[in-house]
Amino acid sequence: MEATQTLVSDITFAENRQRNYFLTKDQSYLDAFAESSQKIESNSVFLLKMVQDNPSQYARSISLSILLKERISLLNKGIEIYAKLGLPEILKKLPQGQGKYVMKEVKNLAYTIIAEEKNILALRINHLYKNIFNIGILKLTAISFSAL
Repeated sequence: MEATQTLVSDITFAENRQRNYFLTKDQSYLDAFAESSQKIESNSVFLLKMVQDNPSQYARSISLSILLKERISLLNKGIEIYAKLGLPEILKKLPQGQGKYVMKEVKNLAYTIIAEEKNILALRINHLYKNIFNIGILKLTAISFSAL
């Protein structure tokens, strides 16, 4: 769950760094954007390792990684256009609404992954409590029989 939430935070941070760079032309925002992009890549790999034992979660995580790469690619295209032609040209050169659509898909998929992880965790906790209860019953039964 935490790895997925981190990825959503990372991509949101990358978007903000790109936006701040456009507004201020401050190179430090571009550097922070590049760091975020690398962080997203490594956190995506980490998420895939965490869910490799669950085929449905693994498939969703692969889809999430693809969407994140697509979003980073769109952000990079915006930066390239900005560097060459300036801010007004971004609106002309990039498909309008595509970044928003990809982010919506990222968030929807991330929330689906998180919801399934919460469900799996609840099932594991329930199973653990049942085992603890059964062990307790067995011990009480053993104590009762030993008292006879």
